[in-house]
Amino acid sequence: MTLKEPLVRERIRTVKGRTFRDFQVYCGTVNGRKVSFFAQTAEAAAAKGKAFVARCKSADGAILTALSRRHSLDALNALEILAVAGVNPQETTLSTLAAEHVARSGMSLKTLTQNGVDWRTVSFGDLVERYLASIDPIRVRHYKTHKSNLTRLQKIVPPETPAMSLTEADFVKFLAPYKEPVTRNSQLARLKSFANWCVKKRLLLSSPLAGIEPSAMVYKEPAFFEPSKTEQIMRIAEREALEAAASGDDEAKNRAIAVGMFLTLGFFGGIRTSEICRAMWADLNQEDGFIRIPHPKGATCGVRPRIVEFEPNTASWINFFTGFLPHVKQHARSGRDLIVPEEWRVSEWKRDRLAPLSLSWGNDVNHNIMRHTYATMHVTAFRNPGATALNLGHGRSLEKLERHYKGLYTYSSAVAYWMMFPHSATEDARRAPPKTKPASRFY
Repeated sequence: MTLKEPLVRERIRTVKGRTFRDFQVYCGTVNGRKVSFFAQTAEAAAAKGKAFVARCKSADGAILTALSRRHSLDALNALEILAVAGVNPQETTLSTLAAEHVARSGMSLKTLTQNGVDWRTVSFGDLVERYLASIDPIRVRHYKTHKSNLTRLQKIVPPETPAMSLTEADFVKFLAPYKEPVTRNSQLARLKSFANWCVKKRLLLSSPLAGIEPSAMVYKEPAFFEPSKTEQIMRIAEREALEAAASGDDEAKNRAIAVGMFLTLGFFGGIRTSEICRAMWADLNQEDGFIRIPHPKGATCGVRPRIVEFEPNTASWINFFTGFLPHVKQHARSGRDLIVPEEWRVSEWKRDRLAPLSLSWGNDVNHNIMRHTYATMHVTAFRNPGATALNLGHGRSLEKLERHYKGLYTYSSAVAYWMMFPHSATEDARRAPPKTKPASRFY
């Protein structure tokens, strides 16, 4: 496999009448396979392309020949099938072509047959090695996930175990620690992918996972905060920010900013907790009223950045927490500093400040409770499901909005939520959501 020179292209797109510019870098191969990355500047895109090529050259020591290796394994399989069928390879065009491909790749038939041992006695470790070799390493995350799972599985099933002796009980034992249906089903799907590949390649007669059923998915309603509780939380953050400004203590100011921005971006921006913790000051555009999420859900490969536009009260809260504390401007100029630094995560703050309010807010409740509160309040108050879906990163799909957030609150309570402003906000800034015609599909 030969990598082509990374190609950087400018991408201009329009969202809600506003034009945004990104740069996309294509890291492709001569046979058309590609990986693409998005970056905010052409220089950053080019740097990502160079880093990708360097990673390819170092990963496993053989990633640049991965496709050729996979094709060689396919050819070896073809030779084996013909040999088992009693066909003379010297008289078969397919066998001749396969043999030529194997010869060019530098592999031998012994590679597949384990030095002459019959395929029926191949060990479990051999299955894992061949399966991982068959995965296209260009999809690095996909490869690493399967490799991690199968490595853990080998702690239960020793690698030297004959493949034909694998049983359903071995895989049930592996899945036992995964209690949550979503997680268990995800792990089961990866294991079935491995087992089905082994059957397809005739390394197993049948899948030992055929009798294992996915867990039933019981609907779990997302957790929300009532508008009154949200206001109590924001007023605590507002009061502490004012006290920190009056004290002159820089550490207290930084903590107040971190907590305030965390709550603002979550409650009034609908941004995931993990995305907030990765957000940088360079991603925030206060002048135009939006924040750029460069890596939604933490994805760093081929996922388009998300733009979240601010509502009037969102912008007011951000201006409150940044405008009256001058030293924040230094962070904004440096650009790459985190908005919520690691040393000022808000777990302890939530526990200490919310206990008197009889509020429980931990990962056992829902660590994205701010995002869920935002979603239902936004779609109810603004009555524009498409705009809500775009801000949440659902694309043009309204399925999740209908499934989770439809009809949970009244219009008046949702409007009250978006009329929640800092006490210092001017009357001009206190704009209520526009009264739009309800979408019949939702209301």
